[in-house]
Amino acid sequence: MSLEIRPVAGRKDLERFARFPWEIYRDDPHWVPPLRSDVIKLLTPGKHPFHEHAEVQPFLAWRENTVVGRIVATVNHAHNEFHHDEVGFFGFHDALRADDEASLRLFETAFSWLKERGRSHAMGPFELSTNEMCGLLVEGEPGPPVVMMPYNPPWYPERYEAAGLVKAKDLLAFIVHENDKLKRLSTLAEQLKKRNKVRIRPLDMKHFDREVDRVMALYNVCWEKNWGFVPMSADEIKHFAAEVRYAIDPELTLILEREESGEPVGFILALPDLNRALKHANGSLFPFGLLKILWHKRHIDGVRVVTLGLIPQMRGKGLDGVLIQAVVETGLKKGYHWAECSWVLEDNMPMIIPLQKFDAKPYRRYRIYQKAL
Repeated sequence: MSLEIRPVAGRKDLERFARFPWEIYRDDPHWVPPLRSDVIKLLTPGKHPFHEHAEVQPFLAWRENTVVGRIVATVNHAHNEFHHDEVGFFGFHDALRADDEASLRLFETAFSWLKERGRSHAMGPFELSTNEMCGLLVEGEPGPPVVMMPYNPPWYPERYEAAGLVKAKDLLAFIVHENDKLKRLSTLAEQLKKRNKVRIRPLDMKHFDREVDRVMALYNVCWEKNWGFVPMSADEIKHFAAEVRYAIDPELTLILEREESGEPVGFILALPDLNRALKHANGSLFPFGLLKILWHKRHIDGVRVVTLGLIPQMRGKGLDGVLIQAVVETGLKKGYHWAECSWVLEDNMPMIIPLQKFDAKPYRRYRIYQKAL
């Protein structure tokens, strides 16, 4: 059957786009189906603020009346203005295992679309930007991904390499289990807080909007020098906060502040691994998906440390370790037995060294690829 790559046009095509991964993953015991409604919102202008500063074009690969693959091409003007480059992005690349032609043609179509818009390079995979899921799993321990982390079959890297894509940067996921070092470091953490005249407090859910503004202002300052970082707009911050509000445990979202003034100087965000419950919803909240999530949520035994940041003046003082120790210690008291810290840039030694002090081990590696256009 002849192959045709078409731009997604309309709601029905978006629904096909969101449903397609079931054709690849339905028998994979490690796959966690995303909520299809979330995918549709993410790719719909007016439903997600990312579209206010970007051009986003999803494509579907067809053989007659059957979808055999998908991809998204993106021009993120906020990224280009911040980094002064002409990079374009791609993500959501999936194609049936037996259809190498569809996989390659999808890449070619996305790259051509980016080149027509003046992009010099293609980079991905990104579900739009580094503020969403990104990276291709290239090695590591088997098992389901943790909350807000990607997953793919082991044969996907071959598809990327066949399209001429090469490594741009690797992202590491660290795993830490309960151990004696965590307990011994508690005393040191108290000493470091006293020496630096800082304290740690949980997120104040009664003043959630104000807290979000504080944390995201810190986020944009703390991460501005990181590879691939793009500042979040005010609308994106509000959207993200609304998405994760009911997943947040305020005792696992900690703010580091000066004792005298209460000025925030750092933060750490950890989320219970909701993927353990989300897996049972099979991509839909209705009619019974939400009930299944609530039922299986009781059995969550781990967390993901999503992000950690310190303002430049507070770095190199051991306070990153203080935040890690605090959130892990709190998690253990709440009945969690492990934490994934992800993702961490492979060359971010100021972050990797504190993790190693807690016996955290890199156990999965995700790759960002690039190709000159």
